[in-house]
Amino acid sequence: MSLDEDLARRDFTINAVAWDPLGGELRDPFGGRIDLERRVLRAVGDPDRRLPEDYLRVLRAFRFAARFDLAYEAETRAALSRHAAGVARLSGERVRDELTKTFAQCRLASRALADWQATGAMARLLPEVAVCFGVEQNRFHADDVGTHTLLVVDRVHPRQPFLRLVALLHDIGKPPTRERNPATGDWTFPLHDRVGAGLARQVMERLRFSTRETERGVRLVRVHMDMFPPEASDAAVRRWVRRVGEENVWDLYRLHTADWLGNRNRGPEWPLRKFFERVRGVVAAGHALKVEDLAIGGDDLIALGLAPGPLFGQVLATALERVVEDPSLNTREALLALVRDELLPARAGGGTR
Repeated sequence: MSLDEDLARRDFTINAVAWDPLGGELRDPFGGRIDLERRVLRAVGDPDRRLPEDYLRVLRAFRFAARFDLAYEAETRAALSRHAAGVARLSGERVRDELTKTFAQCRLASRALADWQATGAMARLLPEVAVCFGVEQNRFHADDVGTHTLLVVDRVHPRQPFLRLVALLHDIGKPPTRERNPATGDWTFPLHDRVGAGLARQVMERLRFSTRETERGVRLVRVHMDMFPPEASDAAVRRWVRRVGEENVWDLYRLHTADWLGNRNRGPEWPLRKFFERVRGVVAAGHALKVEDLAIGGDDLIALGLAPGPLFGQVLATALERVVEDPSLNTREALLALVRDELLPARAGGGTR
């Protein structure tokens, strides 16, 4: 196969340019350089032939246009709409990888995602997101759920493509939970975080994300509405950090910031500044927030006569609850006394040896 024959098989003219080391010249048989200078995305040859060769090219077109700020050549644009339905044939892994590239490479990923929505590709690949468009919110929001979602995605930095995915999914529980408040007549979305977490799991499993990534994404969607009141005690703040997971705290911070910036009805002051200042203080204090942070472990329980088994975890979990309430208890001496004097007698009945 000659170099020009190879270039003729490429998807778009801007990708059909190559250096010929034997001839010592730049080969550009389809005008890719001119298209790039004019900021035009055009298929190589007949777009109705080129796109069905691999329907991923439809999604790649959306990414290239958003990444390089390109306008679609007229025939290519029409063909993208005609062939968008074909993306339903793509494997979950390929869609996942393309979506991740879109998040990582496009400052305004919303432009590519808007093309997904406009052509029907979104409805075929992410119907949970597609139904968000046109869903009116309430007086606190200027935009429908889908439009707001794209604004939030753009407010997350491209260096964090996974968090951009979470931003895309964070409100997908709103359409199925929307109902009128009988007192105000305004829309409410009760438990949309819980419903959204279940839908996020469906999406991430369908796109073949790893189990670890799926659990992380589902967790972030689930807790994105979880807050403590301003008057909460320090112990309540520690319980909150433990509940959402210390590893998730700063992703939540970034997500909440993006959510606020993506709301065109936002006020002049970020309302959660003091909230996360308190969280920062709790995390910086280095108090025990998980079992691994306790001053005692399994060997200590064995030394107290406790046989390994389910009771191990129960005792340590209860000890952690006490330490979260009172961090001064997290010394080996204090915890051994707590376990020996309070927890083991209360949990006796065959658990010790």
